[in-house]
Amino acid sequence: MEFQSDDKGVSVVTVSNAGNVNLFVEEQTVFDMFSELVSSVRQFHYDGCVTLIYESIRDALRPGPGFDEMPAAMRDQLNRLLASPSFVADVTTASGVFDLNRWNEQAAVNRLTPHNTFGLSSPWLVPVRSTRHFYGCFIVYHRWERMLTSSDVRILTLIAERVATTLDFQRANSSYQMYESLFRDHPLAVLRLDATDVVRDVNRAFQQLYGRSKHQLVGLPFDSVLMAVGLDSADVSHAVSSLKVISTQGSESEDYVDFLRHNLWISIPILIDGATHGRYVVFNDVSRILKMHEKLRTTQDLLTSFVYHSTDPIVILEPSGVVTTVNPAFEEVFGWEAEEVSNLFVGDLAGIDLGRLRLSDAHGVKETVTSYEAVATTRDGRPIDVDVTLSSIQGDGQMRSGLVAVVRDVSDRKRAERKLRMSQERYHSLVHHHPNAILAVDLAGRIVEANQASERILGYALDKLLELNHVKTLFSDDTHHLIEDWLRQYAAGESLQNEPQAEFETTMRHARGHTISVAVTWVPIIITDHGVEGAFLILEDMTERKRAEEIFRYSDKLSGVGQLAAGIAHEIRNPLTAIQGFCRLLEEGATPTQARYLKIMKDELARVDLIVGEMMALAKPADAFFRIYAVQDIVRDVVALMNAEALLHGVELHVQCDRVPARLHCDPNQLKQVLVNIIKNALEATNEGGQVSLVVAEREDVVEISVEDTGEGIPEEHLEQLGTPFFTTKERGTGLGLLVSRRIVQAHGGSLQIDSVLGQGTTVLVRLPKADEKTSS
Repeated sequence: MEFQSDDKGVSVVTVSNAGNVNLFVEEQTVFDMFSELVSSVRQFHYDGCVTLIYESIRDALRPGPGFDEMPAAMRDQLNRLLASPSFVADVTTASGVFDLNRWNEQAAVNRLTPHNTFGLSSPWLVPVRSTRHFYGCFIVYHRWERMLTSSDVRILTLIAERVATTLDFQRANSSYQMYESLFRDHPLAVLRLDATDVVRDVNRAFQQLYGRSKHQLVGLPFDSVLMAVGLDSADVSHAVSSLKVISTQGSESEDYVDFLRHNLWISIPILIDGATHGRYVVFNDVSRILKMHEKLRTTQDLLTSFVYHSTDPIVILEPSGVVTTVNPAFEEVFGWEAEEVSNLFVGDLAGIDLGRLRLSDAHGVKETVTSYEAVATTRDGRPIDVDVTLSSIQGDGQMRSGLVAVVRDVSDRKRAERKLRMSQERYHSLVHHHPNAILAVDLAGRIVEANQASERILGYALDKLLELNHVKTLFSDDTHHLIEDWLRQYAAGESLQNEPQAEFETTMRHARGHTISVAVTWVPIIITDHGVEGAFLILEDMTERKRAEEIFRYSDKLSGVGQLAAGIAHEIRNPLTAIQGFCRLLEEGATPTQARYLKIMKDELARVDLIVGEMMALAKPADAFFRIYAVQDIVRDVVALMNAEALLHGVELHVQCDRVPARLHCDPNQLKQVLVNIIKNALEATNEGGQVSLVVAEREDVVEISVEDTGEGIPEEHLEQLGTPFFTTKERGTGLGLLVSRRIVQAHGGSLQIDSVLGQGTTVLVRLPKADEKTSS
């Protein structure tokens, strides 16, 4: 392909294709024709035919059809010839029939003359070429010696000429079809004129652009066509191209009828063998392009104005990240002048991180905008919080032509957010880590928030508390009316007739059904500009405090009982001793009746003495002597003592204490006293034929000793009174034995629990801590 200029100064494009047939004819066509050539040659009784196809791009011959079938020796000979550049040069310029055996690297092409008298040698080479194109060659051979006649030469020459002629025709036909396709479907409007400037052809784009059909234009002088479309012939010359504004008639496919068109035209001569046979005139409607340019200029003006006057810093970047320009807001916020940062790589300037946008592209995300928060540094080293919006400027073909970074200073907002977050965290810490239950209720009485202590104190899960329709359902009747009334007056904006008490005590319903005592602190929730929005109810569980106060009162009572018991025991013991002594003297001469009366008196005196002994033990318990003792030994001694008692009551005493090697740090005598009291009570509560079970079990840190009977059980209302001085469910009991037993167990760091079901029996469970290794050693 060459670019030349004619005598009028117009650029002319000429294409040279000497020997380059593959530019127009596909290689497959040459291959197919050479395959037919091999078949044709074999019809003339030659043993074989080999073809070589010419590749103009490489200026080389390559094996074609028939090559794989030739003898191995001949194939080797031919491969050596193909490797020689001089052989390829001689063959591509030769014509006629040649004896390959006579060619050598010193032989020139003009010395490869056809033989008038052909020898007996083979193979013979025949080029396939036309007057202008070389397609390749074919080689015929015999396996034995055979004289090549003039008839053979004519036949081979005719075959070569027929193949070349056919390929030339196909090339010409292909070139014509390509020309027709290019001319007909070219997107620009094209006229073909002959040497006299008469229109000979018009393409579709011209007809659509100017609203004229082909039969209206073909055969008209070019000047007439120009007048028909609104152009002056003087404007369209052979020498120059022009941009002309004309008024012309639009086609039916346009949205408008009369409009101004901007036409860009060019004239191209048609050269055939160096002679001018006419010209092409190409018209291009650039109206839309000019309008787009105008619109683009307007857009650029608007964008420039927006960037310059924006209160947010804006940085314009090249696709590589080099700073193109910055606006005045950038200079004001960050302290750099535009000249200082222009043509510099952005790096982390103003918190701009190009990796954010590149990472999005790497994952195939079509979004061309990304926003993120960062901490930027000003020129003087001051850190500021910024919100960066980084976006791509998309050019033609969706290629990135630049980047825009809008950097907003959000330091004030961040400070406010941090302050708010700290306030929220303080609130959360105060509410959710407070030891008391805190309920936040709105003006409708619904619980909108509750802390963890609420679960522990009220027994409800948090989600259950939030599902309550009104907080009043948690309070006793005498309180929830007040709460409901306070909230109603808040909601109505009325002045409170009954001002809420800041602190008061009441009872609430636990999730398990029982009531608990609580101290309530009422704190209104006041929102600025909105008034009261609800209230906080801070609930302190008073149950333990009440129990402690009860224990304190009970201790005072017990202390008084102890002091009273000590005085009574002291006063009773002396006359009791004298009465018991006289009873023994009277027994010596007593009649049977008197002896029976004296026995009754002695039994009653013994009972009085027992009561006095228990009262003395209550008033002044014996000093405990702690040591390491095996729990099995304590149980064994108690069971040996109580077996006889069980037999007297007709009750079976069942013991399970196997494989309990635990050791206790205890006073064994006091623990024996506890077990004797418990087992004795169980035996007395069990009817004849019943059963009392003593089970000892070892847990992780404690030893559990349970005594279970099959008696009538104890009513629920009496369970809480057990252990109270002088309260007993037995006819001849004092209630002091259980009280003393509980004291002993507590002194050993354990607990005593009583459970009973009417009609089924009672279970007493004693838990005692095991001796640790240090104590045991």
